[in-house]
Amino acid sequence: MPYKIAVGSNDNKLVNQHFGTSEGFVIYNIDDNGEYKYSEYRKTIPSCGTGEGHDNKMENSVNALTDCRMVLINQIGPCAVTKLNAAGIQFLTISGEIDKILPRLIAYLKKHNKEYLKSEGFQN
Repeated sequence: MPYKIAVGSNDNKLVNQHFGTSEGFVIYNIDDNGEYKYSEYRKTIPSCGTGEGHDNKMENSVNALTDCRMVLINQIGPCAVTKLNAAGIQFLTISGEIDKILPRLIAYLKKHNKEYLKSEGFQN
């Protein structure tokens, strides 16, 4: 089943952003074959270090990503973790080149999803 992954990046090449200070996220579509493709850049308002309205800004950032299965981010604080978990969005703290990380992550998710389905008695 196709899904989306959001990446905290300020240059569309590296996972290099802190969730709370990120001004936006790069969105990738992953198809049934495990191929990924750039979809869009979603601008958000940084929530950390911005004074009043921290919780609302954090919630707005999380709400902007609710159609994503996972967020790849360099750093993340406890408030963002709580809000992502509540929204059912997984996250992975990692740094490095997006084009090296995504293929490995997609292969891992694909393999383990199949193993999970088998363990639950589904045929695939």
